Formats: sequence, C-alpha cells, structure tokens
Amino acid sequence: MADADSDNEARTAKVVTELIRIHGSQLQLMVTRIVRDPGVAQQVLQDTYLNLVQRLRQEDSTTPIANAAGYLFCAATTNALYHVRREAENRRMSPEIVVDDVAAVRVPDRAPGPAKAEAMRNVIEELNDLVDRLPEKQHRVFVAGKLQGRPYREIAMELGIEEASVQNLMTRALANLRAGLVERGIESALAFDDPLGQ
Repeated sequence: MADADSDNEARTAKVVTELIRIHGSQLQLMVTRIVRDPGVAQQVLQDTYLNLVQRLRQEDSTTPIANAAGYLFCAATTNALYHVRREAENRRMSPEIVVDDVAAVRVPDRAPGPAKAEAMRNVIEELNDLVDRLPEKQHRVFVAGKLQGRPYREIAMELGIEEASVQNLMTRALANLRAGLVERGIESALAFDDPLGQ
C-alpha cells in the first residue's frame, strides 16, 4: 500500500512538473493579463498548481482528468477571475479609509455600476457561446491567441500552418464574434468596452 502511495505521489509530481514546464510561461502571461499584477498572478498560479496536485491525488476511476493541461488553464482562469471579483467586492465593501486617524477620506468606487456589470456579464455569456460555435480552427486559434496569450508563431507550429494563416484565422474569428454580437443585439456593448480586446 505504501509503495502504491509513493508511486502515485511520484506520478503526480511528474505530471504537474511537466505541465508547469510546458505551460508555465503561458499561464503566467494569461493570469497576469487578468489580474494585472505579476506578483498576484504568481500567487494565483501557486494556488492553481496546489489545487491540481490535490485533484490528482484524489483522482479515482470515476473522476479522471481527461486533459490535465486544459483543466490547468481553466482552473487558472477561474482562480484569476475569482481574485479579481473578490478584490472588486473588497473595494465596494470598504469605501472609506482613515488617514492619520483624524479624517475619513471617501474613496471613489471604481467598480462598474450594476447596470454596466450586468451588461458586461451578458456580453461575456454571449461571447462564450459564440466562441464555442466558431469553426474548429478559428476556435483553436482564438483560444490559444486571445485566452492563453500565445504568440502566432507558436500557434502556427502547433497547427502545422503558416503564421499568416493564423493571423487570417484570428481575423475571421474576431469578425465572426463581432458579427454574432451584432446579430444578437449586443453591438451597443462594443461602444463602451471592447470585450474582444483587439
């Protein structure tokens, strides 16, 4: 039993180490883009790695992780977004700070109002649906380039196509997403924020 546990620990360590070696810089870039702070991004990633280790240790035949890299990217994104939401909530919950224990200074709430936040949630939900509906190559290029922050050259090598083809696929994917948003009546959201981040 002890040998099986140590074999499982070694296998888990090897899997996580290899995932970090292959995807660590991409994950760091992606999470930094979300949280906008490399130090915070590193903390988010450490938590993500620890969660993956725990998940792999608990894995049994009924709950296998089919794609550990995909799981890692999704978990890192979720953790980063959770951190951003928690920070925004903290700013809303404590709008006053005390300066020199003498006067209270009103700190403006930089979080969007409820209407704008709801509108952006709707845009994100619609975008997620539209991204899922993209043709396969456009989907792969969009996810790799925009969500994972990978360079076109690397995507081209992975897909076995020219870098110009990757650019063309990205342009078509963005055009399809914009057209889909307009078709769904969400073009007004593009006026105040560009959710596609071109």
